[in-house]
Amino acid sequence: FHVAIHVTSRRDLAHTAARLKASGLRYSAQDHLVSESLYVSDPSGNGIEICFDTPERCLRREVSADGRVALIGTDGSAHSGLEPLHLPGLLRDLGNSGHVEQRMAKNAFIGHIHMRARAPEELMEFYVGVLGFRPHIQSRSFGMFDCGTGSRPHMVAFNIWARDELREPPPGAGGLDHFTVELASVEELAALERRLDAANLPPKKIGGAVETADPEGNRLRFVLRED
Repeated sequence: FHVAIHVTSRRDLAHTAARLKASGLRYSAQDHLVSESLYVSDPSGNGIEICFDTPERCLRREVSADGRVALIGTDGSAHSGLEPLHLPGLLRDLGNSGHVEQRMAKNAFIGHIHMRARAPEELMEFYVGVLGFRPHIQSRSFGMFDCGTGSRPHMVAFNIWARDELREPPPGAGGLDHFTVELASVEELAALERRLDAANLPPKKIGGAVETADPEGNRLRFVLRED
């Protein structure tokens, strides 16, 4: 669905918005309350999100009995998380100089990946129960499920919005080959291998990396983080 590049300042997001505006490409912008995001597709149709995290604007998250999710802002107002982002206000962060940086900020990083899914509940059992991620949003009525860590709750997400239209990509299509998760210690990597073995999913070891695939065939690679 998309890969998300996180920038570390709102001004960096504004520079990206200015570049997209000047490019003539079709793009969209949304205010998720916990982040502000720009969306565009590359020439192969792969979705890209560029976002700036703003968790301090969210007081709490509420889930109704039917699974609907509402975000409550620090002022007490309710947000769907899908409001449009006010682009003129964002671009004002660039000031009056007219200067636009032509390169992505050096400290930008890939912060999450969002995939289409057929059976998100089954995927969540794998990502939470076997891989060890923490569950975050699990809402079939909204159509999205996600998981992450204590410090970054939204890291791997799935949606069912394509529903019956979801098809396997043709051979040779541009798209996701695998994604990499960095772990902090040898002990964490060894514990992951044990959980995969216990689930009858023997991991493949290539060099220092551990490789596996989720129930829908998305491939993952686990490596030790380089400090």
